[in-house]
Amino acid sequence: MTDEINIYGGMREAMKKYWYTLLVILILLLFTACTKETELKMYDTGMKMTTDNFSDTETHTVTLTADSTISFKIVTKSGNLNISVVDESGITIASGVGVTGDMSFRIREKGEYAITISGNSHRGSFTVSW
Repeated sequence: MTDEINIYGGMREAMKKYWYTLLVILILLLFTACTKETELKMYDTGMKMTTDNFSDTETHTVTLTADSTISFKIVTKSGNLNISVVDESGITIASGVGVTGDMSFRIREKGEYAITISGNSHRGSFTVSW
């Protein structure tokens, strides 16, 4: 009898394909989990961003009462972050280039204010509250 059925060889090939597919899926999941770029959260009284590489500009316009405060908390691991606060007349009332740390600005007049954050390969986080 020379007609033997080799069921183990077929199973071995199926197992190789299974493990290869599983390995590819795990590698894809690993790379997907490691490529977090930017997460921006907006709130009624502020915004928060955590980023691995922020090279963009975010502007948010808010209506504030007289004697309000705009506060910034900036953590920079690399790159830099620029900020500006402009009133509804187009006058810059606060700005900073390459800022980091905590700072606050008092708003003297009621009105609309544009808060702009610009990043240049910024890695870190920032929180703005008003």
